[in-house]
Amino acid sequence: MSQMNDLLSGEINAELRLFGPSSLTVQGKPVRLHSGKTMALLAYLILETRSAHSREKLAGLLWGESPEKRARQSLRQSLYSLGRTLGVLRNPCIIQNTNIVAFEDRPDFWVDVREFQRLSSTVGNNLESLRAASGLYRGLLLEGIEVFDSPAFDEWLTLRRDALEQKALSVFSKLFETLLHASVYEEAISIARRTLSIDPLHEGAHRCLMSIFAALGDTDGLRRQYRRCVDILQREVGAEPSSETSGLFQELTALRTLPYQVAAELPTVRNKLPELPFLGREAELEVLRDRLGKAGNGQGNLILAAGEPGIGKTRLVTEFIRRCKVQKMDGKPVHCLHGKCYEPETNAPFAMWADALKQLTRPEWTPILSTLPEQWFGQLRRLAPDLGPPAPIIVGETAEEHRLHLYQGIVHTLNAISNACLLILVFEDLQWSDEASLELLHYAARHLSETPVLILGTFRMMGSIDNSPLESLARWTESSDTACLMRMGQLDRTVIERIVRSVGPEISEGLLQKLSCACEGNPLVLVETLRGLMEKGELNGSITEDIELQVPKKVLSIMRSRISMLKEDQRRALASAAVIGRPFGPPLLRRVSGQTEEQLFGILDALISRGLLREMEDGSAGTTLSFDHDYYRRVVYQELSTFQRKVLHRRTAGALLS
Repeated sequence: MSQMNDLLSGEINAELRLFGPSSLTVQGKPVRLHSGKTMALLAYLILETRSAHSREKLAGLLWGESPEKRARQSLRQSLYSLGRTLGVLRNPCIIQNTNIVAFEDRPDFWVDVREFQRLSSTVGNNLESLRAASGLYRGLLLEGIEVFDSPAFDEWLTLRRDALEQKALSVFSKLFETLLHASVYEEAISIARRTLSIDPLHEGAHRCLMSIFAALGDTDGLRRQYRRCVDILQREVGAEPSSETSGLFQELTALRTLPYQVAAELPTVRNKLPELPFLGREAELEVLRDRLGKAGNGQGNLILAAGEPGIGKTRLVTEFIRRCKVQKMDGKPVHCLHGKCYEPETNAPFAMWADALKQLTRPEWTPILSTLPEQWFGQLRRLAPDLGPPAPIIVGETAEEHRLHLYQGIVHTLNAISNACLLILVFEDLQWSDEASLELLHYAARHLSETPVLILGTFRMMGSIDNSPLESLARWTESSDTACLMRMGQLDRTVIERIVRSVGPEISEGLLQKLSCACEGNPLVLVETLRGLMEKGELNGSITEDIELQVPKKVLSIMRSRISMLKEDQRRALASAAVIGRPFGPPLLRRVSGQTEEQLFGILDALISRGLLREMEDGSAGTTLSFDHDYYRRVVYQELSTFQRKVLHRRTAGALLS
């Protein structure tokens, strides 16, 4: 009989819920443990039952910042508290001696996480089991528990939360697909929307909702859902929906009518890539947590996260914000205002600020804004017109004074908000920001340095060279005590391997090596390559070393966009480099491209600055050049006509022979 059955039959003496706000009930009565760390200790022992734990390890895990004697004393107090609280069990669940501590499952001690793990590993497509498992997941593991000065436990908790959340998303996916095929539309909609509240990029949930709207004959709803999917993918990762999603949309819109009862006949999701874990960014998360802590202590901060397209800037910000929203800092909630820059709006003044501040029109902000003096509230309304008419222009004030009053109004607004919460202000894709927005960002960062506000911006590293105000701001962050520039590098091979193994542990070493080389540490390239293989049913380890992986469509679109921004002479040099193929020196490139040494001087400098080419030390050959990512070479080569390829190949052969 399962633990849940024991609970129903009255044989449970203690019940522990670790998902969402944690709670412990003993003999039907809620019990408060000695401290948050005592609850954290209990959760750790329950979830790490593969072996016993030394007292030294547990003391270091939760009290590592304390002196050893005090840490051991704190551990003894917590274990004593747990022993007294759980003494009603027929047999002790915490086994300990002078050296080790371990947890043993007891039939009269029900734990939601253990039950969730049991159900999620055995449910298959059983509807009732899926419902039971999904109902157990009420939120993040130990949500709201604050465990201070315990970095080792924080790291463990983060990994455990991620793994359980991914497992929950997998359960939700199976559940809404099963409900869809059973024509249980209302419940399927609820589960799909719950999935999207956790992961807005979950295309499977978008497809489920599209299929339901189509089954109900709601063509407008179908189109709106697909539009939401397109918009959020474009906004968050700068990409288009997968071919599976777009293909489903085309198929559903091609059907004139679809009877209500034929949901089981709808196109189903096949060969779906599972959600991939968030790995390899522990150092960046630690920087963000440290800066958030400083902001919570009244030291406002600006962080700029920079990296190549697809390196994971948006995923990092999303993950950080998600974790922040489940905690409080010194009793204050954490709130976020989110703005984004778009390439077509690079000349629209204050566009990213208007995008972020329009969120203040929501009702929950009204009490805070009502305390704002009209002098500053009127300035805020200049960028958030939905709040009311903007402040009138003062007769006789200059354009500079008019702009300064706006900046002061925005800073006073953010300062007022920060009195009620710890505010995180996020701006993405700053490479497309306008000059006025960046000037206001710089002004706000300097004048909010003594308030609980964290400003977080992201930009493509190579994109900043076309935006001199952004370059200036980035240089300032490197010399300021209240700002920093965080450069996001490529993921190392071990992280790539862990991500790929999460898709399928049976993937061969040869395919793993192939994928690692193909993505070169870029998460977006890896994800889209895996998705392409999954859609073709080829992610089974059978790919041989001599097969070239195709450039994924989303990656192809991003790379083409970047290359299209180059000048004609830069594209000409890049085309020659693509045909040469291997690492090359400037003399070889000069002979193939037909450009002079003086011309190549500036061209190569620009291509290196944009992150398209990189310099390498090649032993006796000295410094050579190569593409920063082989996908760029392949994209450039594919864009050449047959005639261009023949001419450049002939030049390359002649240059090498001579």
